[in-house]
Amino acid sequence: VRGQVKKSRESVRREFLKDPTRPLIGVVNNLKHWKGQHVAVEAMSILHERRPDVVCLLVGNVGEIDHGYAESLKQTVRERGLTENVIFTGRRLDVPDLLSAFDVVLHTSLSNEGFPRIILETMILGRPMIASSSGPNVEMIEDGVSGFLVPPGDAHALADRIEAALA
Repeated sequence: VRGQVKKSRESVRREFLKDPTRPLIGVVNNLKHWKGQHVAVEAMSILHERRPDVVCLLVGNVGEIDHGYAESLKQTVRERGLTENVIFTGRRLDVPDLLSAFDVVLHTSLSNEGFPRIILETMILGRPMIASSSGPNVEMIEDGVSGFLVPPGDAHALADRIEAALA
């Protein structure tokens, strides 16, 4: 993964942030309900009260069957006044560049996803990871040592952990 990073952290951040010093976090997964992007959006809504400077990228493709879910996420973002804080990027081919630009990477799956490669890619790049404590995540991440674990679907715990990780 490291060898695949082609753009500087600064240039990637400038693509999404007017002020590249703002905190940038992200979820990299195809948009699907069981992947838990709605938990990240809810956490951003909670976090926005305390840290309105945080920006979260939702990176991933939307399959035909998941358009309703993606639209509901976008509607929630609009209703909560988060359009400047939650950015939908769609499918990206420069995932290593994005991961290296994030201050914190989120993995919000609600159930066992098998072996989430994004966790390993994040670790290889030396980026902080917050993941749901489901499936093999608990074997891959030692909470507080090699990353952070939060209960699946718990937006309040995720918001708290994001805030602590950014501090």
